[in-house]
Amino acid sequence: MFKKFISISMLILCMFMFTVPAFAIDGNKNIGLAPWEELNWSKETNISPDGISIPTETWNITTDGIYNFDGVAVIDDLYTEYLITGKTSYIVSVNNRRSDTLTVEVYKKNLIGSSLLTTKNISGGATSAFTVSGLSSSDKIYVKYLAPLRCDGTIR
Repeated sequence: MFKKFISISMLILCMFMFTVPAFAIDGNKNIGLAPWEELNWSKETNISPDGISIPTETWNITTDGIYNFDGVAVIDDLYTEYLITGKTSYIVSVNNRRSDTLTVEVYKKNLIGSSLLTTKNISGGATSAFTVSGLSSSDKIYVKYLAPLRCDGTIR
């Protein structure tokens, strides 16, 4: 019995040791990732633990407007908090605020799984805008930002 208790305790401890939180701001409902400045626990913020998995809710560009994102991560890759929909093409603009290259992947969400549409490498300190096209207005896309990262931008 005691061995079982110790084993379960060690398993739970290991789970907490290898969990890395990522945070997102829900102020205007359209910031997909948390800016570095908002990770200050001493002030009151609207931070919620979102952005480290493929999104399930949708953001319709034509009705909800431009999607803004701003975020930082050291270990975990981050995703837009919403599946983007409403247009047949999008302009994704990303400002890489780190000194090393940032890799950004855009996916189309399918009925089962996702398909990679494009991959962009953005040099440190650079801003890049690229078009994702060939979609129907009902298609849902999302963006994956590969860690480490510190970036901001828009999807139009």
